[in-house]
Amino acid sequence: MESIEALAKEHLELKSQIDELKARLSDVSEKIAKQAVFPDGKNTANASFGGVKVKVQRKETYSWDQAKLNTARFALGDEKFLNLFRYKWEANKRALDGFMANASEEQKRPVEDALTIKKSFSVSTEPEAQDVV
Repeated sequence: MESIEALAKEHLELKSQIDELKARLSDVSEKIAKQAVFPDGKNTANASFGGVKVKVQRKETYSWDQAKLNTARFALGDEKFLNLFRYKWEANKRALDGFMANASEEQKRPVEDALTIKKSFSVSTEPEAQDVV
């Protein structure tokens, strides 16, 4: 039976290797994402290189400053604001997109001021299927 000391040392070594590999994978994924060619209006790019299929998806994560949203609520009034945001102050995306496309700059400003957009990506790879003869 392996000693707990030997297991702890191996665990630490493995964890260090995994952390290094995760950092390298993140770096490689970022470089792939920067070179990806996205079709117009699409958030997914697909390509094949040397038997490897690559898929890159652009993502946006929205977060809202609650105090600034409260300011936007007062600026827009409850009727308009509560049509755009749910009780938890999460956006009704369809209504919000329509509002932002047609609202005056004065109406848009407090809503835009409350928004932070976090952009990210995911990359996946898999071997290409081989043709069966």
